[in-house]
Amino acid sequence: MIKSRFGTLAIVAMLTAGYMGAAHADDQTDRTLAAGKQRFMQNCASCHGENAKGAGIVASHLETAPADLTQLSKNNNGSFPFKTIYDTIDGRTDIGAHGSRDMPVWGAEYKLGTPTAGGMSESVVRGRILELIVYLQSIQE
Repeated sequence: MIKSRFGTLAIVAMLTAGYMGAAHADDQTDRTLAAGKQRFMQNCASCHGENAKGAGIVASHLETAPADLTQLSKNNNGSFPFKTIYDTIDGRTDIGAHGSRDMPVWGAEYKLGTPTAGGMSESVVRGRILELIVYLQSIQE
């Protein structure tokens, strides 16, 4: 599990540096953050709010209040809960004992309309989820 605040960002930068050279790693990280923020604004802000504090425009209409996503690390003893967040966003593996899901299953949504040749759609889904997680990790307080 990634423990540092920007651990995911560091991984993205290292992987990118291996493919493109270290000079491009920061640029790739910036693009990943921008893509994650855009994905957040499109898919999450209506419930969690543009500032991710849980007060989106539809939050008052929900049975369960949306989480303050800026406090994920703080609420997990200072460690960003990467796997839990990934599984929550993806949501395609339903765990019956956990009860019903209030949050939409984005893994299935992100898979729609992606290329299917050679398992490409699953790579696209994972990439979209990782962009979002990189953004969420960057806004931790």
